[in-house]
Amino acid sequence: MANILLGKDVADKATELLIERVEKLKAKGIEPTLAIVRVGENEDDLSYERGAL
Repeated sequence: MANILLGKDVADKATELLIERVEKLKAKGIEPTLAIVRVGENEDDLSYERGAL
């Protein structure tokens, strides 16, 4: 029998786990950050980058 995965449920669980990991890092004095490294100037890449920020 197949299981139907609902994207929102999966995303909610992933977010919950990520929040826990971030809280543990912050408790150790580590401030998590996100960095985007871009090589070139492909318009599609620039659009994705703007959306990610």
